[in-house]
Amino acid sequence: MKKIISLLLMTAVVGMAAAQNIAYQQGEKTNKKAYQSSMIKLLPGNKQGEIVSVEPELKAVTTMGDPNHSIKSVLVRLVDAEWNETQSVKIANTAEWGISDAFRTESKIHLLLDNVEKQNYTIRHVALDAATLQVSVDEHLMKTTLEKGSEGYFLTATSPDGQYHGVVFSALGKKNVVIETRMLLFDKEMNKVWEQKVDNNIAHKMLVSNQGDIVIYSMSFTDKSKDETVVRFNAANAQGVKYGEFVTADDIDQLALLQYKGGNLVATALEGQGGRSLIQFSLPGHVAGRHYLAVHSYFFDMNVGRLTADNRHEFTDDEACVFFNTKVPPIVKPDFLTQVDQVTTDDGGYVLYHRIWKVETRNTKTGMTVSETVYSRGFLLVHVDNAGNLLWTRGIMQNNQNANWPNVEADLFEYNGNLYVVTNEAKDAPEEYSAKEPALNSGKLILANTALAIYKFTPQGMGSKQMLARDGKHLLFSPLFHSGDGRFYLLSGALAPKISTVVIP
Repeated sequence: MKKIISLLLMTAVVGMAAAQNIAYQQGEKTNKKAYQSSMIKLLPGNKQGEIVSVEPELKAVTTMGDPNHSIKSVLVRLVDAEWNETQSVKIANTAEWGISDAFRTESKIHLLLDNVEKQNYTIRHVALDAATLQVSVDEHLMKTTLEKGSEGYFLTATSPDGQYHGVVFSALGKKNVVIETRMLLFDKEMNKVWEQKVDNNIAHKMLVSNQGDIVIYSMSFTDKSKDETVVRFNAANAQGVKYGEFVTADDIDQLALLQYKGGNLVATALEGQGGRSLIQFSLPGHVAGRHYLAVHSYFFDMNVGRLTADNRHEFTDDEACVFFNTKVPPIVKPDFLTQVDQVTTDDGGYVLYHRIWKVETRNTKTGMTVSETVYSRGFLLVHVDNAGNLLWTRGIMQNNQNANWPNVEADLFEYNGNLYVVTNEAKDAPEEYSAKEPALNSGKLILANTALAIYKFTPQGMGSKQMLARDGKHLLFSPLFHSGDGRFYLLSGALAPKISTVVIP
């Protein structure tokens, strides 16, 4: 295993990082109708300054539970950075259809829409001409009906190079008995390449490789004991499906699929302690009293179905200081850790972890929530190579609090071989990157820390920082959508989203 580069080395390399000179501009106008900004996708238009906005038209009163029930229709609009519309189309028969994904090819805009009506589960592909917005394709990729008492769900993902798109449907019967999982792979124009089915696993998460594979995993307790966890993998391609599993006594959750090449699978997971029986394996472990001890990086050989490497990295005092936003190492291990984002790269992958939690104040007589405040502290970026070795970790101090859960805690993405993290900070936060100095906090409880910062990390772990915007309201409402040539669009603002532009040289 390669030596882990300590956070202590950061003071030596921060001063060597050159200024990034990244440009940022926020539009003036807000879209007051876009009060579910997490559903909106921004795609490149046909010319400089033109943006394709794929967004839901929402009912005046939203429905609790499934957010798709609040959708009146799906709109595709050509707009500029001020939301000025030049053309639009309302996709027919899209009431209560969710936007699973949206992407652009040379001449077409592609939408993946999903719908659940009673026991009927459907995923649909709509293609539009990118210039005229005329619909050329409207087809069901998959439609199935489950028996009463059963339930299913769709997952979608795109390969890192954008050449393949995957759709996975998992169905569970009564008492969570696996019915089946279907995996479908499409090329960049949404022509079906292959379809495979398994009946021994469900998909908690999925990965699509640049070679045209789909990998899924699930986690559960073993049949013998709740002190053991079994992790099950399936890797599928046109030739068939491979299966593998491993059992561990480590109390793990939040497993991330990072890389799959030639039958070799790389993944990571957090190791916790406390509250194990309460953990939902497909969801973050926000359980009071649960603390996190380490991160594991795994190397699993799907050709023989065997775990060949389990590299355990126990959180250091420096990393714990990042999670608690302090200079003094805490006496307890970090709690409330969540996996924010992940990226697959040619040399392996990256995972971003965050310490974030919510405090609710309730009326003791009525039991109703009176107020809630979300606290978020540090991020930890973990780099793992193609052999499953944890190469380095880098911390990002944070000290935010807001009245509500953030739309986007942080966005992690790769561009030109470097890793970038975009997040909100205090307006008087320092310009220089440091993993040792605690982050500043705002005295406000509502819309606090609305400045915007970007961090850059080279593959070797050299870090630098730039404040993109200090004054104004720049809360992250969406991840960054790449529009080509270093130009990215995102939604930011305060109560309603504005279109912002980031240009990385």
